[in-house]
Amino acid sequence: MQTVLTMIRPLLMRILHPVFCALALLCLSLTGTAEAAPLTQLVTDPNNALSDAERDQLVEKLTTLRETLPSHPHILIDLPGHVDDIDQYANETFHASGIGQKGQDNGLLIVLDIPDTQSRIEVGYGFEGDLTDLQTHTILVAARPDLKAGHYVAALNGMVDTIGETLRKSDTTVQETVAPDEAVTFSSTDMLLGGGGLLLFLVGTVFTIRAQRRQSRGEPLSWLDRFLVNVPWDVLLNILINILSVAARSKSGGSNNSGNRNSYRSGGGDSGGGGSKDKW
Repeated sequence: MQTVLTMIRPLLMRILHPVFCALALLCLSLTGTAEAAPLTQLVTDPNNALSDAERDQLVEKLTTLRETLPSHPHILIDLPGHVDDIDQYANETFHASGIGQKGQDNGLLIVLDIPDTQSRIEVGYGFEGDLTDLQTHTILVAARPDLKAGHYVAALNGMVDTIGETLRKSDTTVQETVAPDEAVTFSSTDMLLGGGGLLLFLVGTVFTIRAQRRQSRGEPLSWLDRFLVNVPWDVLLNILINILSVAARSKSGGSNNSGNRNSYRSGGGDSGGGGSKDKW
């Protein structure tokens, strides 16, 4: 019997090893632990801790701060549920999301782990001189009463307001550059139509000049010459320019207003782990 077990043990190990690995992966997937992933919204709330109206209010406030403050901060709020290590989660999520502008690093991330009653503010490199670890901890401590009472939107509003005031009083003068998602782009169809229209205009102009010279010399004109002489090329040029202008505005507007105001696209910002966490 011992000999038989010795012979089949390697076979059993080869069969059971992948089974055990699969069970381990299944257990990990069922724990419900949030993992760092790129954020695509200004306010991410998968567990609906906030109402739609509360989320919209926060989105409006974050958008206003980005548009009005000299540093144009990219502030994101994340309520992911349970996380094992909020420091690691916030840092990895910040990197994965590229919060802030590349080279400016003017990003901020507020994380609320409601099941474990812990919070964190992650600060981008560009704001570490304006929002020190001590200042961010003070902001989190001030939010404790609202967090303990379950008034999450009040706590978040207070944090964002204090961050906004702190940045407004700072000497930060980061200049906003055109983000990739805000740049005006033209599709291949736009380029083809625009190029074709311009080429047609140039060719028409050349033939029109030739027809006008024939007319001035008293030479007989063909039907094409008579047509070209009477074409209002200046009007056609204006129409062409207006068409291209409308196409550009629609492309730009579409990129800025696609989806809702809550959408966020990575700007390539970075964080070195500055900020602090708190427990309520």
